[in-house]
Amino acid sequence: MARGVARGPAPRLACRLPLLTGRGACAHPDGAARLAASALQVFDADVHAHQAGGRCRTPAGAA
Repeated sequence: MARGVARGPAPRLACRLPLLTGRGACAHPDGAARLAASALQVFDADVHAHQAGGRCRTPAGAA
């Protein structure tokens, strides 16, 4: 693996989100990037559990 290259879908997404900021006249990409970045932070443990083959901590329909 090359230095500085993120592994897995979540780290790759986090690295690419800044590329969206400032694109488009309506700022929609900025908001989408902020929402995705926030979700990656809030659900970090869940993302890691899923990547490790685990299950959701929250039962279906509880959210």
